[in-house]
Amino acid sequence: MRLVSKNFRWLIRTSLALLVGGALVVACHSEESDEGRTNVDDDGPTGSDGLPGQVTWHEHIAPLVQEKCLSCHNEGGIAPFVIETYDQAKEWASSMQRAISDGTMPPWGAQETDECESIGAYRDDIRLSAEQKELFSKWITDGRLEGDVKSAPEFVQALSLTLPEPSRSLSIPSAVTVEGTSDEFVCFTLDPQITEPVWLTGSQIQAGNSAIVHHALVFRDRSGVGEELADDSGQYPCFGGPRTDDIVLISAWAPGAVPATLPNNTGTPLEPGDKLVMQVHYHPTGQGPETDDSTQVDLKWTTEEPDYVGGIFLIGNFDEGGEAVAGGEGFGLTTGPDFMIPAGATDHQEVLRFFLDDDDLPRKRLLPLYLWAVGTHMHYVGTDMKITATSPNGDEQCLVHTPQWDFNWQRAYAFEGEVEELPVLHAGDTLTMRCTYDNSLGNPFVREALDAQGLTAPQDVLLGEETLDEMCLGVFGFAIDKTYKSELGF
Repeated sequence: MRLVSKNFRWLIRTSLALLVGGALVVACHSEESDEGRTNVDDDGPTGSDGLPGQVTWHEHIAPLVQEKCLSCHNEGGIAPFVIETYDQAKEWASSMQRAISDGTMPPWGAQETDECESIGAYRDDIRLSAEQKELFSKWITDGRLEGDVKSAPEFVQALSLTLPEPSRSLSIPSAVTVEGTSDEFVCFTLDPQITEPVWLTGSQIQAGNSAIVHHALVFRDRSGVGEELADDSGQYPCFGGPRTDDIVLISAWAPGAVPATLPNNTGTPLEPGDKLVMQVHYHPTGQGPETDDSTQVDLKWTTEEPDYVGGIFLIGNFDEGGEAVAGGEGFGLTTGPDFMIPAGATDHQEVLRFFLDDDDLPRKRLLPLYLWAVGTHMHYVGTDMKITATSPNGDEQCLVHTPQWDFNWQRAYAFEGEVEELPVLHAGDTLTMRCTYDNSLGNPFVREALDAQGLTAPQDVLLGEETLDEMCLGVFGFAIDKTYKSELGF
């Protein structure tokens, strides 16, 4: 089967991409502090090759924490503890060291592996180098020394979780309360009050109640259908999508997403009269009613027309094109029970392949597509996902590999560089997505999901949008010459 033109246009315009943006640093590890533990011995300098004779907080560790951690580990931040000062960091040092050693902190899913070499330098890469990890370890063995504050280098600014100086901020017009065990999909109509043509260059969605907001998507609605469907409170139920065809996805949020910024000289067009529809997926806690009355989207735009149209599209097992090339028991493709991960399976794989064929594209010249970001998406059962692109002559490049998939850290990995320097997809390329799942009690996410449902044993998992269903989807941030914006539905 092939990726037909109608389907390709639909993917670019309306796909449910679940994340775009840079890195997010949040504590996944234990909230137990070091208080009451036996402190490490203060043996002084260790003389490690390539490292300072003595590592101190002010001179060596504070700059790392400022750059990699303070986005969340600040007063009022979303992390469970604060590490802004020496005393705070000293208290949590052992927990920090464990998280750094096991790779959970700072959280970054895309890895260079034996199967995958990075195709470009990542923007806002928060990973610690091997030397930085050794530096932190040496701080522990040196006795968690404070050092002289006068030796501290200039403050390193952490990546912000908010969009700086947004052009417009729009909140949901009414509250939603969810309870029980069933997910809810609610659409809200929003008016950005555009008075002249603008080009969207950045966005960020802020979850009003992170306990229940599973993900949120914002679409441009040029048809006005959203307003017709909404009740007096400005909302309507919308499982499966906003229920209107003339839409373009302009912003997305899921756990792990931070402000999305398109490459230089790239934007998504908004015209006077355009309305927006925000679809929010709510997943109840199972512990009682929870209310969201403040989820909002921040938008940043310019009136200067760029040379490239930017956006996102998604390809995966909701697509009607492509073929299944491998799988375990119950393997299938696209819809319903054909896609099934058996209860108790520990290494179940689904492998999907999609063709970007000359004859199947809306217009051959729409390719190449410059890729400014690539990401993976599964749910709780997923453990490992890899996406590759293969040219007609057989040359293969790995676009992204997330070998320790974590539902709490969804994101797309943006590449550095101007548009012309970015990786590309060409006509004739083949995209292959390999998703691996663990549907056993050995997967802590499965145990968590079962507990929330009052279940004690794994269940067969099928394809679906709800949290307890599964997916195998690739997310692609793209840029293309503005000449073709009308052909892309923009």
